[in-house]
Amino acid sequence: ALKANKFVEGESYFKQAVYKEYGDADLYADIQKVYLNIDNLSKEIDVLEYFVLHFKEDLRFKELNKRLFETYVESENWDKALKMWSSFDADSKVNGPLLELYLIALDNSNNEVDAEEIATKLLKIDVTNKKALEWKASKYFWKAEKRYQKELENYEKNKTNAQYKKMLVGLDAVTRDFQKA
Repeated sequence: ALKANKFVEGESYFKQAVYKEYGDADLYADIQKVYLNIDNLSKEIDVLEYFVLHFKEDLRFKELNKRLFETYVESENWDKALKMWSSFDADSKVNGPLLELYLIALDNSNNEVDAEEIATKLLKIDVTNKKALEWKASKYFWKAEKRYQKELENYEKNKTNAQYKKMLVGLDAVTRDFQKA
């Protein structure tokens, strides 16, 4: 059914096999492709989680484990994605596309320290990496914006020549951060 692109029929066969307590790595790898093709992310995650849990010795394990990580990020399961990252081997952790997904998960979990480290790694791999550049730009923009607001607020509270000079020095730093952004 999968080879004939009959995905609904393939899913039906899969359910029958599971009901009859038959299920090997091939069956789960095939049904994962079905769910990927019909764009059913939640069912794909279920199948991938089962595969990763039960078929660690299969040759497709590494590939499907990475796909599970991708699905966690796609479905915005940030905690699961971050938890899963620690299980990857060293080679996977220098994979540009996986690092991008990890950066997305870190950013959405408000983990700025680790996100900074990953963005820097991505830029060492590829200086034009869009995700890393956007993350850095956002970081410097908000840093500058907060300082700008603080400098204006301080001047509004105390409108003296001395405070005005302090504000100008602060605005120079703000300008540098806006330029970095």
